[in-house]
Amino acid sequence: MRIIGGKLKGHRFNPPKGFPSRPTTDFAKEGLFNILENEVSFSELDVLDLFAGTGNITFEFVSRGVKSIVSVDLNLRCVRFIKEFSKEYGYQQNMHVVKADALKFIENNTRSYDLIFADPPFDLDIHEKIVEKIMKGDFLNKKGLFILEHSKKDSFKEHPDFLRERNYGGVVFSFFKQNT
Repeated sequence: MRIIGGKLKGHRFNPPKGFPSRPTTDFAKEGLFNILENEVSFSELDVLDLFAGTGNITFEFVSRGVKSIVSVDLNLRCVRFIKEFSKEYGYQQNMHVVKADALKFIENNTRSYDLIFADPPFDLDIHEKIVEKIMKGDFLNKKGLFILEHSKKDSFKEHPDFLRERNYGGVVFSFFKQNT
């Protein structure tokens, strides 16, 4: 895997063999960040990355200079890998890594974010639940953006806060913004 933009552009990182996650492909990640570069100012963003896995998306945000990022994953190996990366590249100040169940983290969260990204395992039937919890809670700042990565079998076009979706191979990104 590689970081496709920002200060660490071109940097390759390899999680250990047998790593328990499905990283977002470089193709899909490049498409997502091309969209975001035209819509947000990274240096002003407080970001939440749920189901962080390898840290692939977290590293892209960090490389682009976000104000802060909280990365959440339940697997200890994933959390350790992301923490090692943040330490190696000196990003401990604006990067907080949490070992927690993402749904429980949301339920206990008291902070709001400018951008929330969630990439739950495709085989877990929790995507709708995550959308509802995030869009009905106080997790997004007023103009905040929520992005859900999911498979083609799921569609959120009927959700009242749905903005758009983008397809990249077998990966779909659905974008949501609260209607206020």
